Amino acid sequence: MKHEIGRREFVGLGLGAFVVASIPLTRHRPQHIVRRTLPVMGTIAQFAVVHRDERTAHAAIDAAMAELLWVERTMTRFTDTSDIGRANLRAAREVVPARLRRGGHRPRRLSRAPLHASR
Repeated sequence: MKHEIGRREFVGLGLGAFVVASIPLTRHRPQHIVRRTLPVMGTIAQFAVVHRDERTAHAAIDAAMAELLWVERTMTRFTDTSDIGRANLRAAREVVPARLRRGGHRPRRLSRAPLHASR
């Protein structure tokens, strides 16, 4: 049975990996935990960053929030201005180009190859 990873699972896995990767850093110096939430994509995104400088932690969360808001603006089906909304309205009649990603490049296509450890 094939299971595709949805948007929520992808975000959850990414945030979980970030938190797990930051755990070894917490053992060496006094750290601050900065937590924030954001209603986005029909759910609540929760952020927790551990860093010795609170301003740096807030900046990291600001950057992550900006990315999630960009994904929501471009991919939501609830407005006619997003890529999905425009495709829903016009794709049966005409080509609907996707917006360029910030920085002038399109996002890389994700591989559908199965995940496994190489030896």
